[in-house]
Amino acid sequence: MLLIDRISQRSRQRHRPALRFSLPRIRQSILDSQLETEPWIDACPCAETHVLFLHNRPIALIDGTALDGVSLSTRLFEIRHRRPRRVT
Repeated sequence: MLLIDRISQRSRQRHRPALRFSLPRIRQSILDSQLETEPWIDACPCAETHVLFLHNRPIALIDGTALDGVSLSTRLFEIRHRRPRRVT
């Protein structure tokens, strides 16, 4: 018996049932004012890169200089806390 045959035989014996993952039907937006935590932008130790964090997890990398970090954080705050649009 070849080594490949042994490996394939063992893999058939250890067949595991497939795991099922369920994703939420609606994904939350970082602009949602009802989020549990406030998203924030922080400078990455890499050169000229910033990271957008949500729930203490990095979710996006943004290219920019050190001066861009302040303006990005300010703009994110303004977008999240603006007055809602009027419904006509």
